[in-house]
Amino acid sequence: MAVEAARSSARRTEREDQTPAATLQAAARHSARRRDPGVTSLRDYIDYLTPKRVGKLLFGVAVSLIVGEVSLYWLTPMEEFLPKDIVTKDAELGFRMVPNYVGTMVVKENATPFSLPLLTNSWGLRDREYGERPAGGMRVYVIGDSMIFGYGVPVEQTFTRFLEKSLQQQLGRPIEAVNGGVPGYGTGEELGFFERTADTVKPDVVLLAFNVFNDVDENINFTAAAHKASRLPSWLDEVRLWLRQRSQLYLLVRRYKAAARTERILQVHRVEPPARIVKGLATTEDLLARFAQAAASRGVRFAVVLIPNYRQVFPTVWAQMVAKQGQAAAAFDPQQPNARLTAALHARGIPVIDLLPVLRAHVDDALYYSVHWKAPGHELVAKTVADFMLGSGLLAPAPAVSATAAAAPDHT
Repeated sequence: MAVEAARSSARRTEREDQTPAATLQAAARHSARRRDPGVTSLRDYIDYLTPKRVGKLLFGVAVSLIVGEVSLYWLTPMEEFLPKDIVTKDAELGFRMVPNYVGTMVVKENATPFSLPLLTNSWGLRDREYGERPAGGMRVYVIGDSMIFGYGVPVEQTFTRFLEKSLQQQLGRPIEAVNGGVPGYGTGEELGFFERTADTVKPDVVLLAFNVFNDVDENINFTAAAHKASRLPSWLDEVRLWLRQRSQLYLLVRRYKAAARTERILQVHRVEPPARIVKGLATTEDLLARFAQAAASRGVRFAVVLIPNYRQVFPTVWAQMVAKQGQAAAAFDPQQPNARLTAALHARGIPVIDLLPVLRAHVDDALYYSVHWKAPGHELVAKTVADFMLGSGLLAPAPAVSATAAAAPDHT
């Protein structure tokens, strides 16, 4: 037995001497990992990821994605509230609505979903075609997000149409109110959009509809340079747009990200806001001042309309949101950012109206679907803004500039 054991040991030693060094090293590393799973290296992973194993991994990922897409499509389809083909990539603004679009908008905020015709004009706006301004009349350009766009209502029942009608009735002369609402735009995009389209629209007055709940948070990291730098490379932007238009999983991720923003956006309403919110409010005030300067440089009057989120309007919804986030109710004030922005704009001489008081006064009037206004909401807000415009002098005739004043040098 002892002789046989010695011969077996000799044969093992002989085989080890003939084994390539790389194989022995790999075996040693494998043995070490079995003894201590923490012993790994990049070279170990490279050795492990053979083309065959990588192929199997990619195949598994592809199958999982396909199963996820098909399951979501048939069980709980994710849809954005606008048709996928109404937007196109834009190098400066990120995206824009396409001109002369003809399609359908499905409204799902209602208890029973329904469809509405959705058209854009040659300017890429949800509105009718416009020619030259009417003789003796005025043109108001309203820029904002989906609230101004009019999600959920026919174009004839949007804010701008009601505003136009109210101003015409009170002034007795032609007034045009152009719908410049683009869903998904923040203050920076809206400023760029105005600068691009103002010479085409040729307004006398521009109203910026500012969404208090969303826009302050979006403005926290905004600077013109940072915004431009944050634009994805062209091919990546194309991929993102393609996914947005076709991928159920991509839309699911976007929905979860939007839900996760609620806690962060809630910080805008802190009685003592954190430093990042103070920064966002300061950036917002600066953007609004730049908007006013852009309008003034074109001879256009400018005013801001503060649009509250529905959570600010309904006390019970507000209380539920704060409680759901596990926060103390006394630490938050739904009116805080509105009051600060109103004071800051007044200090800069910028006309502003806050819609929170009037909407709270009509909290029982069924003005909302869930997030967006129904037609009565658009009508109430339009009447309120029309009265504000008449009372603030925004629609007064522009003062005549004498030849002497026009020629006088500017010593400021």
